[in-house]
Order: sequence, then structure tokens, then C-alpha cells
Amino acid sequence: MAEAEVKRRTRGKGLPVSPSGTAPTTDDEDIGNKSSTRPRRGSSSTVGVGNKNLGMESSVRQRRRSLSTADADKADKTGKSKTPTLTVETSVRLVRAGRSRNRQGKVKRRKGESNAEADDDEDGPFTLFRQSDKASDWDVYLKDLDAISWVAPVDFFKNAPFATRWKQIAKVGMQIELPHPKVISSKCYCVGTIVAFAGYKAMVRLENLNPRSYKSIVWISFCSSIPKHLGYSFRNRKVLLPNDAPDHITDDKKDEDFIRINEEFVEQIYGKSDLQNTVSQRHSEIVLEELEEKQSQFSLNEVVEVMDKEEPVRNRLARIVSVTGDRIIVRYVDADENDQGFCFNMNSELVHPLGWSHCVGQNLKACPKSMYTFKSLSKNSFPKYPSDLKIKVDMVFELRHPCIPYKVVTASVYKKLHFGYFVAKIDSNDPDDAGTFVFHVTSDYILPCGFCKEHNIPLEVPSGEDDSCFNWHTYCKVNDLTPLGLEKVYPKPAHKFVKGSKLEAVDICQPLYLGPATVVNTADHLLYLHFDGWPNKDEYYQWISAFSPDIYPAGWAEMVGHSFQSHAKPPNDVDHYYIPKQK
Repeated sequence: MAEAEVKRRTRGKGLPVSPSGTAPTTDDEDIGNKSSTRPRRGSSSTVGVGNKNLGMESSVRQRRRSLSTADADKADKTGKSKTPTLTVETSVRLVRAGRSRNRQGKVKRRKGESNAEADDDEDGPFTLFRQSDKASDWDVYLKDLDAISWVAPVDFFKNAPFATRWKQIAKVGMQIELPHPKVISSKCYCVGTIVAFAGYKAMVRLENLNPRSYKSIVWISFCSSIPKHLGYSFRNRKVLLPNDAPDHITDDKKDEDFIRINEEFVEQIYGKSDLQNTVSQRHSEIVLEELEEKQSQFSLNEVVEVMDKEEPVRNRLARIVSVTGDRIIVRYVDADENDQGFCFNMNSELVHPLGWSHCVGQNLKACPKSMYTFKSLSKNSFPKYPSDLKIKVDMVFELRHPCIPYKVVTASVYKKLHFGYFVAKIDSNDPDDAGTFVFHVTSDYILPCGFCKEHNIPLEVPSGEDDSCFNWHTYCKVNDLTPLGLEKVYPKPAHKFVKGSKLEAVDICQPLYLGPATVVNTADHLLYLHFDGWPNKDEYYQWISAFSPDIYPAGWAEMVGHSFQSHAKPPNDVDHYYIPKQK
């Protein structure tokens, strides 16, 4: 684009990811197999999780041997044991207590109990069984147990998978079965208790046979094929072993130690655990169905209308060449096949179905009619807005710059379109800021006059004005202008993000880039983000809506197989958003 193509950044280049990266493996696949196939529907896994009549307890008791813990006797008499409520605070306390005992030599950590990344106790929990080798994303950050509380929960995000039902499927205290981290065999599983969540990541405490053994804490991707429901091993003829099983244990069924430990651990887990407090037997299928629903708006190879990068006031036809989660890479239909294309979210304001430009009244770059067919779009295809909201040419407002997202500029209505859309013209002292763009009146980036002053945000004032003494009332009176009446669409809904919240975000100017970011400021519905690991310069910040589809919970990139760049950084006392904890 001419004057609107401004200050492009050259960060790490995100690469297109094939659509197959979105599909988690099925329950019957080994974790080591990274191929992605859709789980079979209508399988036996549809049996309710809450059914306790699994036949496990009776078959285990027939082979019963003495348990190594005193709690087992109580479990036999009462049929269940008391389990304390788990919270993030108690989990962290248990981990630190275990470290302290280990350093004092009272409890020795078994050799090979965890991988090389966590040999040093001070390193903290490590990530177990990475679902995707594309993203070594939050590993370092999540080793710091004090930093977990900064990670924004999944239900903070309007457009994220499972956002509306996260608390129903992801609960602290749930017990799961997962591949054994020490025994190299696809048949061996262990049991873990979820003690905390950080985005889509789950912190799991691996259960031991001996209550005095070192308590191993690991991170897993919760929305993956890794966590299985309690009873999975029994149903699928897997072997259940405790985390503190001796190093020499194998899955040899003739090994007496193997038989004894397996039977004791199975008795301890299935005899004491609440079989309802676990993940669904259809966990992998549910994850896959949710991801498919999020990417159902458009499909691979579909032709759509997108903003023309060369002239953003018009649209241009493009073909979807890649789909990863709800993110698509499009290539203009008249571009070279070697063109890298552009990345958008399916719910972006810049991507539309065929026929959208014709209905709205926006220009569409000319192309042969044989390449596509117009579709008839109903009124329900467009955002709703108050019918009494007047949009007239020359009405003024404030605008988050669409190409320089760390700036808020003054703008006016240049041309009125249909269904609440209009062409916005940016008027600024900086010629690089100038440009015309299409917006809907309900867009989160159309801001009322005075928004910046109210939230103490620098405003790029109109051409010829002094920013030190600029006043909207005086400016409109002198130039006979009227502010755009946005009272009907303000205030925006409340959100839960705070200064210091950690998340994954897309760089608006380099949309192939996805990396960790920190909320350093909030202004009503807008978040001021800084990308972790990058300099403290304006171009590495951006204002973005709290309801934007371009922000995600931690772990989203790993969940769908999207490339991830940089590493999350923990907050510290030199950051101006840092909130010290009360003693």
C-alpha cells in the first residue's frame, strides 16, 4: 500500500503450517506417533465416565497383595479415602516441601525420575510428552511456580477453543492416566493429579506407591491425546505403574517385582479414587470437534475477499492455501505461486465471503468473472448496530491505527457504505500515518472523541494542530465538525485481563508471527501488549482488543501445531506493570 504501508517489522518469520497439524491423536495411538488421525465416532469410548461398575475393583481384589501404605486399610473399610482440596498455593507448597526434603537427604530422588531438563530441583516442573515439536513455548517460564498466576485463564478469551465451558472440562483435582515418563513402553501408564492450569497447560503431580517418595510435578498439554480417563489402562490392557517404580522395572509380566508393584498400585488407585473426577472418555474426540468447529467458517482452497495490502480501501480475491486452527494463510488469486501469502484469523474484520464487497459498497479489485460467482448475503451476515446511530461524512473520532497498532490517531468518516460500514480517513501530522480504511461502526478500534485523554494515552492529533494543547471541543467548533456518536455502542463489555497477564498474541504488522506477550496496560476494552524478548521500543508494542481473535491462551500454538517464536519472560520489579505480592 502507498502511504499506509508503514514501518514493517522484520522479526522471525512464521512459516505456514499444514492443516494436519491441528488434529490430536486418538486414545488408541501411542504418544510417540505424531501422525494425526481423526478418532472413530460411535466407539466404546462413549460409555459414561461416571459409571463405577467397571469390574476393576473385584478383579484386582482377587489378586490382592498387602499395600505399602497405611491408608490402604482405611480405604478398604470405608470404601473411599479423604482427599484434601487442591489449589495452586497448596500445590506449590507441596513441591517446595519435596525439594527441601530432597536437598536435606531425607528423601533421595530416584535416578532417571525425570528427564534431563529438570535434573536440578531448582529448575522446576518440566514439560512432558510435547504434542508438537514446533513449539518449545512456555517451558522456561512455567518452571517458575510463582509466575503461574500471571498466565491468563482460557475463559478470559472470547474466541478461544473451550472458552465458554473451560471450567466444566478442566478442574483442579482431576485424576488422569498418562504415559509413564520412566518406563520406555507404550503399554505402561501412570496416574497423575492435576494441581494447576496455565492456559491450555496442566500441571500434574505424578502419583507414587510410597507416600514419602519424591513428588514429581510435570506439565502437559491438557487439550491433547496425552491425558486419559481413570480406567483407561484397565479397559485397554495397559499396565499401570506408580511414578516411583524402581529403575529396573520393565513391562515383563514374568517379573515378580513388576507384578507386585502393578497390583499394589492398581489397588491403591482404583480402590481410593473417585472415578467420576477425571476427563471424559471421549476427551480426544471432544478436543478435535472443538477445533473443527472453530475453523468451520472457511475451508481450504476456498476463495474469499480480503483487504488489498497495496490499497487497503478496497478488497481483493484470495485463495486459502493453509489452515492452522482458526488461522488461515491466503494468497491473492492473481499472485505468483511462490508468493508467501498473508495470514489472518477466520474471524478477522479483513476477511469476507464472496459477494461481501458488492453488498457493502466497497471497491473490489477487478478480476475475470469466470474465477468466482457472487453469493447473495442476507442482513444477518453483517454485524448488528443501533438503527438510530447516525453516520455522516466528516464526523470525527479516534482510531487505533490498523497498520501501526501502537498508535491512536484522529480520523473522520470519508465515505458512508452500507450495513454500518464506512471508509475512515486518518488525519495526522505524521504523513506516514495517513491512509483510508474500511471499518464497521461497532469495531473495537473505533473510539469516541476524548478516549485517549480519559485513559492518558498519547493521541496523534490532526494535521496542523499542536498536540500539547489539542482539545476536541475547540477543534470541532472551529472547523464546524461533529463527533461520531458512539454512545449507542459504548461502553464495551467488561473483560478480566489485568496488567501483567501473560498470553499468546499475533503481531498485527507481521501476522505470521505468534509469540508470548504481556499486558502492560489496559484502557477500557483495549490491551496494551509487549512481545516478550523484544526491545522496549514502540514498534514492539500494540493496542489490541480484549475480544480480538488474534490473542490466545498459553499453549494454543502447541495445541494446534502453529509455529511459536521467542520465550515467555517472568515479570520482575523493573517492569512498570509489576504488581508485588502482599506478604
